[in-house]
Amino acid sequence: MATKAGSKDPKLETVRDNNVPALPDTYEILEDLITIPKIHPACLYYTEEGYLLLQNICLLLSGTKSTYLYAGWEDFGIKLGLEPIIIKAIKYSLHMEDPASYVFLAYIQKEDATVENILFSLYEIKRHDILLEIKDLARKASDSILRKFNTDNTNKGIIKPVVVPSGPFIFKNFSKSIQGSTNTKLVTESLQRSIPHTCQTKTDSKGRYTKTILLTYSNDADDFVKELLVRLRKPRGNAKLGILVLHEQQHKLSLCPEEFIYECFEQINYVFPIITKQYLEQITSNTNNTTNFSPLENPDHKYVKYIYRLINAHYLGNGCKNTKVRCIIPDGMVTNILKHPITKHSLFQIWIRLNKIDTLIDAILNLKV
Repeated sequence: MATKAGSKDPKLETVRDNNVPALPDTYEILEDLITIPKIHPACLYYTEEGYLLLQNICLLLSGTKSTYLYAGWEDFGIKLGLEPIIIKAIKYSLHMEDPASYVFLAYIQKEDATVENILFSLYEIKRHDILLEIKDLARKASDSILRKFNTDNTNKGIIKPVVVPSGPFIFKNFSKSIQGSTNTKLVTESLQRSIPHTCQTKTDSKGRYTKTILLTYSNDADDFVKELLVRLRKPRGNAKLGILVLHEQQHKLSLCPEEFIYECFEQINYVFPIITKQYLEQITSNTNNTTNFSPLENPDHKYVKYIYRLINAHYLGNGCKNTKVRCIIPDGMVTNILKHPITKHSLFQIWIRLNKIDTLIDAILNLKV
């Protein structure tokens, strides 16, 4: 029955009067699920409740398309510390199981892997929906494992089964070999090789830079980047600014490009995405960009989406604080670019016009702040 104009709907008033309970605090849920001693996730494969927990997490991760608003299995794997080459292998070569299950198989090969880290990784990539869905099952899984395994026999305070389920050959001790080969001077060496001879004085006697910047851009920004590189690499007194662009690093990209980009990304101070129409199309596309390019394609164009994934993972892992990304928008594109819905995302809220780049650099180098 319709209500008269100006009168109150009794059903709506009933809803207003009732206190609708707020969603539970997922961090409190996490604290409640933490066990002492800690549990190695390989234990989950040895109890019915644990296996069911893994299955549910995999379904919820793999059943969600990864977008700039929702983190998927790839973001989860990166947050767990899996190397980019492992993520790539899972995505393109391993198809017998769903990708999230391979993420778990890769992760449990780590000696220090814990169920606690899995739960916190879900929290940090903002998959609170999964935590709310699995909280009861996670408690049951923990209880079943604590009953089944000898809690007095732990390895560095972690309950671990004698036999860890094996995964594909490439997962075995892979993280150790990669971590052992990480070159902490990778960015400095790459910059020194790519910087024009006239700018070689920009490093001190130890080859250190005041700040380092990675540029990422699509092919419709080539002309803007040429101008930008000239302005970024001009002498700035005693300031030491290092600029990294992928097309100057072809010699290091030939073997394992994702690994090289990942290590550089971890060491670099800032990332400057050049926001153009094609850049936005690439990062919001549902297709894999790297397969759409020829081997001779400029790698800066080819790895736009991969770098964007690293940007997004870093942002989520940093508590949604943007300390690394500074967007550059070419002067004539500002109005149209800002109409795109993705520019409402926090990552794109810090931007500057290309013709104001010196102002940004001065601020970064603490010359005028």
